Amino acid sequence: MNPLPCCPRFPAPPAGIRIPARVGQAGTQSCTVAWDPVPGANKYQLEKKKDDGTYELWYEGPATRCTVPSLYCDAAPAPFTVRVRAGNEAGWGPWTPDTVLQATQICVTAPPAKPGAPYKVALQCIGSDWAGLRIGWDPVPGATKYEVWHPVDGKKGETSGTEFIVTVYTYPPSGAYLTLFIKACNAVGCSDPGPSTQFFITCEETTPGQPPATPGNLRFSSCTKTAPNTATCTIAWNAVTGATNYRLEKWTGTSWELWYSGPGTSYTRSGLYCGTSSTSGPVTVRVRAENSAGASGWNQQTLYTTACPDTLQPPATPGNLRFSSCTKTAPNTATCTIAWNAVTGATNYRLEKWTGTSWELWYSGPGTSYTRSGLYCGTSSTSGPVTVRVRAENSAGASGWNQQTLYTTPCP
Repeated sequence: MNPLPCCPRFPAPPAGIRIPARVGQAGTQSCTVAWDPVPGANKYQLEKKKDDGTYELWYEGPATRCTVPSLYCDAAPAPFTVRVRAGNEAGWGPWTPDTVLQATQICVTAPPAKPGAPYKVALQCIGSDWAGLRIGWDPVPGATKYEVWHPVDGKKGETSGTEFIVTVYTYPPSGAYLTLFIKACNAVGCSDPGPSTQFFITCEETTPGQPPATPGNLRFSSCTKTAPNTATCTIAWNAVTGATNYRLEKWTGTSWELWYSGPGTSYTRSGLYCGTSSTSGPVTVRVRAENSAGASGWNQQTLYTTACPDTLQPPATPGNLRFSSCTKTAPNTATCTIAWNAVTGATNYRLEKWTGTSWELWYSGPGTSYTRSGLYCGTSSTSGPVTVRVRAENSAGASGWNQQTLYTTPCP
């Protein structure tokens, strides 16, 4: 007599219900509930216990975790109770006992770190060989000071800004090479040295006692609208060999008012009028260069703020919402990347997934893609349908939604 065929058995309850530890900023991260896989199971259900003692279905599918966007890593979120069960072709196995979880048990703040190294180091001559050299670089996020180093002579100095003056006593004369590198520092420490930058010194000699030439190209280098008919503009001019100071003045209608005096070659002024035409907000200014021998002649110009830019509008709806890639990670399980096109003017994108009863937040941030694990993939071209929607956002508002039903395609 042939033995009876073996029948599938209900799987055992999952173990290890938990919130996986990860780094996150308080108040901004959703939490993931996870559990251990069960042999013989190909699907799971996660339920959350409500205040009235009944249960609410949070997840059903083949994955062993579920991201819950409404649970934030906050200062003191309330604990919540969940239960999980596993299933297969025979049906659903028994529920686990109620498990109490709390988000703050795993949400920790990223530890402070030293900043990265500065890049784009540039050099500008200040007058003659005897006046010095101005070394500048791009600011580094998280840096509170910068150190200037010579590869042989060591540290030359430090500054809280993004430029440093090297005097005649610490750099070679015109026609020679100077090699420097910059470190960015904060309370944690200093960065590794940035790439060494070698400069060929070509500062022109000036005759002692000779005033500098008049600065050229006096202009508005940029204007930004800050309020209705109001702009903040930067006035700039060309550097002059031999100059140690520049003086910028504005004509009030009756006299010249000092706006800037210093070694820089630009000055930013707020509260300027901007209208609706290309000749809006005329400002008459003049600039001259100075050194110990005297001052140059004035360069006087009437500058226009130009028309105020249009009021910021909400961005357009992102297009081409799609699965850009899917990789099989287990039987009938895939990790897929959802992508969409960038939108001009957008500072944030919001991606949500339809659960069958409500929209669940999957991603909110500046990127244009999101990778999700634990998605179901089957044997047909319409496997694993996932209905998602995305919109673009900025400070003026949000675009309309782009909603699509995506398919994981057959598992490779």
